[in-house]
Parts: sequence; C-alpha cells; structure tokens
Amino acid sequence: MLGFTSSVFAYEVEGNAPLKQSLKTKGIWPMESVGRWPDFNLPFKNRRSSKATKPYCCYICRVSIRYTMHFSRLTLTLLVFSAVITFSSCKKRKLNKETTTAEDNALAEDSFDDIFKNINEAADEVNLDGTAKLAGAQDYTFASACATPTLVPPAWDTTTTPATWNATFPKTLTIDFGATNCTGNDGKARRGKIISVFTGKHNDAGTVITTTLDNYYVDDHKIEGTKKVTNNGNNSFTIEVDGKIIAPNGEEVSWTSTRTRKWIEGQNTNFWTLTADSTTFMFFNGILDDVYSVTGSASGVNRKGRSFTADITTALRIQFCGWIPEITEGVVEVIPEDLKKRTVDFGDRSCDRTFVVTIGKKSFTRTY
Repeated sequence: MLGFTSSVFAYEVEGNAPLKQSLKTKGIWPMESVGRWPDFNLPFKNRRSSKATKPYCCYICRVSIRYTMHFSRLTLTLLVFSAVITFSSCKKRKLNKETTTAEDNALAEDSFDDIFKNINEAADEVNLDGTAKLAGAQDYTFASACATPTLVPPAWDTTTTPATWNATFPKTLTIDFGATNCTGNDGKARRGKIISVFTGKHNDAGTVITTTLDNYYVDDHKIEGTKKVTNNGNNSFTIEVDGKIIAPNGEEVSWTSTRTRKWIEGQNTNFWTLTADSTTFMFFNGILDDVYSVTGSASGVNRKGRSFTADITTALRIQFCGWIPEITEGVVEVIPEDLKKRTVDFGDRSCDRTFVVTIGKKSFTRTY
C-alpha cells in the first residue's frame, strides 16, 4: 500500500460500529496494540465520539471533507487525486528545466540558413546575375565536388559568338547533391536536391526566390518545406519559411518563420570579383567575407509535440567560421506552450557553435 507518513489523515472509529467491526475482522483493531495503521502507515488519533461522520484533511490539497462508512473509496480517490497533482507538478518542474525547444528552434534556424547559403553560392557560381565573363566551372565551395548546380535557362547563350548574357526569367537553379550522402568542405553530409526559382537577378530589388526541397537531407536529417526570399533592395531580404525537420529516429520539428535579413558585410564581393591585383577572381573568398544581421519571429512544434514561439530580441549575427556559417551573436526568446520563457544567447561573435539557454535563474550551455 501507499506509505504516507506524518499526519496526513486522521480517522475516528469509535461510535461507528460497522467500521469498527470491519477493522476487527481484518485484525487491525483495537489500535491500542499497534499504535498506527499497519497497512497504511498512517498515524491514528484516538478521539472518542458518537458521531458516525467525521472530518479529515489532506495536507497536499488542504481540503477538508467529511467521510462516512464508505471512507475507503473516498480515501483512495483522494490518494489518487493527490498523487496526480503531485506528479503533474513534478513533471512541469522537470519540463521547465528542459532546453529541447530552444535546441529545436536553433536547429531549424541553422538548417534553413544553410539552404540560403547554398543558394547564394550556387547562384554566384553559375553567374546567375551575369556580372562576370563566361568562365570555367569551379568546385562548388561548401559541397566541393558533391553538388552539381544547374541553371535553366542558362546564364549564357552559347549559340552566339561571343557568348551573350541570357536575360530570360524566371530561371530555375537546381543544386543536386546526389542520391547518397556526400560530405562537403563544411563537414556536412548532404543528399537530394535544392530547387530555386528566380523571378529576376539575384541582387535586384523586387526579385523573389522560391525554394522547394526534393528528398533533401543534411546529416541524415530530412528537411522539407518551402522558403521564399524577397529582395527588398538596399541589401535587405524578407525570408519566409514553412518547413519541417525529421530526425533519423523519426522525431519531427515543424517551423514557420518570417524574418528580415540584412547583408551588412561582404556585399561588394562575390565569387567572380577580381582580386586586388586583377590577376584572378576571388572565388571562395568573395563569399566567405559575407556577414548578415537577422531579425524577426518564428513559431513551431518541437520534437516532443509542444508548440512554441520564438522572437529575436537582439539581432542575430551570421558570419562564416571557416567554411561554416554560424550564428555568433544575438538573443532569442523562446516560449514553449504552458512553460517558462527560455532566453537563448548566442554569445560574443566567437566561432564555437554554442549558445546559452537561461530559464529563470538557471543557465545551460548547448551546441548546435
């Protein structure tokens, strides 16, 4: 039986003959010989009374009720009710210490930023904007030889001599990573396709880039959904995402966001920018100097099925750390449904892929 201690319940038996007889039959009466309930480990207060109905109190619920001859059923009900309240309270305290939602939001943010990064680089490499002369193919920076970028219709019309810029839009950029995992220069294993439709030149105000994913995986996490990027001019972009991430174990994170991304460094260089001595192109260095500032909000459902919202309260800074773009600065407030707010701080521009989650007075360091 349940082993509650201290003065949880007080029972009176004197004056209730049927109850007394029942206890005698079970061998747990009179109480003078045992001093307490042997089966329930509950203290007994011997108050003589002739009343058949007596009060008792549950210290958890602080509820005073009255019981009759059916006290066993009432007692069991209260025990179960009290246990449920206690269990629920303990469970909520435990959930309020979890960082699952903050981790899932950071995973989604990083995953869809990775797609944006791939699109930008591939667009530069296939010379979608027509800002450089026709040149030989270069290895796709982040995926190395893993990916094949294709632009339809192509940037250059090679039926003319010399080749001329093909101004036909929309253009569809497909980045094909193949059917099996291939690890790129950034250490990520990808497979599948990223497919983006451009309504105009990549860097022209008003251009809309709509991206879909075809059986696309990063490190065996399947990424689904759509991403829409609108060029607002002045190096500002509105980014809308409606997506889902499915982990290898089948757990899912759904994520919807609307954000503004500002290009704050490296906007004057690209894959085909000439070096200072004009002897060659910058290639990778013309992309790795890019830095972005991101503001906005998101909402979703974490891997445990709990809804959440996320608001960027201090702009996120996204910069390249080696081959990998990382969030190195900024603060996000994440609020899971019915739980305490999580404050996620990405630090002081250090390239360490870590963030600190603060819940109340406690802080936890996590990586992504």
